[in-house]
Amino acid sequence: YYKKLVAGLLNSDSSTDLGIANSIWIKEGYSVKQPFIDVNKQMYDAEVRYLDFSATGAVDVINGWCSDKTNKRIPKVLETIGSNARLFLINALYFKGAWVTKFDKKNTTKEDFTAIDGKKTSVEMMKQEAEFPYMSTEDFQMLQLPYGNEAFSMCLILPHSDKNIEDVISQLNADNWQIWYGWLGTRTVNIKLPRFKQEYSKVLNDDLKDMGM
Repeated sequence: YYKKLVAGLLNSDSSTDLGIANSIWIKEGYSVKQPFIDVNKQMYDAEVRYLDFSATGAVDVINGWCSDKTNKRIPKVLETIGSNARLFLINALYFKGAWVTKFDKKNTTKEDFTAIDGKKTSVEMMKQEAEFPYMSTEDFQMLQLPYGNEAFSMCLILPHSDKNIEDVISQLNADNWQIWYGWLGTRTVNIKLPRFKQEYSKVLNDDLKDMGM
């Protein structure tokens, strides 16, 4: 099903640049069972490479692969390779899409943005007024910004002024998401959205152990 899903995603919108790449990096001399490699090649289209982890340029080789697969957006995934490392599973995802309804650059101005802790920061604020899928509950507003042919979109959730982000996150699960998504209806919305860059990192060891690995 993963193989079908990836093929479907890659073919769903020719106007959107989407890249999905998997790789397995194995320490030279370390024995990996062939069925594991075969499944990853056949079902996940994974690139499999043996690499001398102790070599000076080993980190650069892996980081270079990730950089190439994400159009230079993720230039580094590893700082060092520990002496106990035997194998790396790496997934790279790259997405670049154009809004269906674009923000006009001449309407972008400097404005204050209030963070969760109440601190205000001067940001480049994009603005537009147009029709979008939108809905509101007693806790938050939700807006959908579609890309390209609308196969992909960004969904934004904004808590009401008397609520905080935790009030919304505590409700965020698969069932509620389906309900909220079904409530979206087209209406004219005035949007002010800061230009932003977000980075996220997480150690997955405990999550994978909880899943039985």
